Amino acid sequence: MRNNKLYLVISSLFFSFAAFANEAAAQVDPDAQQTLFMKFIRAITFTSDGNIPDFFIFLGRHHPLILHLPVGLLAVIAFLEIFSWWRKVEIYDEAMYILCWLAALTSVGATFFGILLALPGGYNPELLSRHGWLGMAVAVAAIIALYLKHHYRKDKVMAKRHRFRVAIFVACVIMGFAGHDGGSLTHGTEYLFEYAPDPLRKMTGREAKKVKKLDEDSKKPRKLPYFEAKVLPIFEAKCVSCHGDEKMKGKLKLNNILGIMRRYDKIITPGHADDSELYALLVTDDLEEIMPPEGNQALTADEIKIIENWINAGASFSDVELKPMASPSPVKEAEVKAEEKQEAEKAPIDLANMTVDQRFVHEKIIPFFEAKCTKCHGEEKDKGDVRLHTVEVIKATFEDELIVPGNPEDSWLYDSLITDDEDSLMPPPKEKNPATKEEIAMIKKWIADGAKGLD
Repeated sequence: MRNNKLYLVISSLFFSFAAFANEAAAQVDPDAQQTLFMKFIRAITFTSDGNIPDFFIFLGRHHPLILHLPVGLLAVIAFLEIFSWWRKVEIYDEAMYILCWLAALTSVGATFFGILLALPGGYNPELLSRHGWLGMAVAVAAIIALYLKHHYRKDKVMAKRHRFRVAIFVACVIMGFAGHDGGSLTHGTEYLFEYAPDPLRKMTGREAKKVKKLDEDSKKPRKLPYFEAKVLPIFEAKCVSCHGDEKMKGKLKLNNILGIMRRYDKIITPGHADDSELYALLVTDDLEEIMPPEGNQALTADEIKIIENWINAGASFSDVELKPMASPSPVKEAEVKAEEKQEAEKAPIDLANMTVDQRFVHEKIIPFFEAKCTKCHGEEKDKGDVRLHTVEVIKATFEDELIVPGNPEDSWLYDSLITDDEDSLMPPPKEKNPATKEEIAMIKKWIADGAKGLD
């Protein structure tokens, strides 16, 4: 009867929390596309509006410190129970009971701090969701094991001892999967199996390691842009474990051009490495701020110099060789802009001789950009090397995943309109000029249909 009451209480709590999460999630923008886990934890912490107190973030960063306690305690309890069963000896019961209490309490604590750590996001959503649910399951299993141990101590019925053992071993198995996902969140999903032997890779559903073969085409000299040839390999080797697809510390991705462009104006001042946060964090003397953090493989002096030279030369993604940035006088720059404006005024747009797609771009797409985007991405300013004020400049930047014809989800242009990251959202919230749902739907359909009309 008591067991039935326990199961009833646990079920009631679960469904109450689920209903609470759904109700709170309904208040969130449906375009945010949060996982159920994120909706749930933001509901129970009353942060569904996206405003996360700094104190929560501070507490959450204690998760790596706390989580090792239940891991060790549950492993010790399981080992002692195996030893007791194998050698037919009775382990000191009071000590085991204390260990079970500690395991349950620290499991709940690790889950609590883990929830707070996950609130700001910045991790692979699916992986984070699985890790979170498994972590909660470990805490539940530890509590159930404590409950069963408590009842076994009263009457020493062996059946209850077996139930306790099952609960402990289930907790350890779940803990193993949760720990693997936690490691993947920190180091990347392939960290464990990257250098595994081929038989083990095949057993886990992975392909055998590919042997690099030099074909005729690869022997031909091919000039890559300076960024791809020199700078990107440094980021991939030293930075993407914390700033990549699996983990985005500071909401920064350095594994591709698109990820850098989303934070470009925040971390890079073209032509001035000393004023760029990206470079400053590589050379700072502050051990708490330096990147990569202490304990990770540091950049060499030559690698830092490559990044410095790239920024000082303009931080371009397309130049094959570094070219010193020209510093035109204000008078000369004004003259050039005046000439460009005159040229634009001399060439009136003839809509009558355009195709349907071309007219759509001039009548719908360009006016949208002028109203929402060209303040930062236009003739006067080109944040992230992106300009959207004419068809010609859009075609000139029709690369680096700005627009991926047929695939709006992979297009930076569309993603920047719907992201829930306020630092990346376009237009910026401070402008108080958001894109409407109709305008976002128009851009999505235009890209999905092939982004036609720019020819």
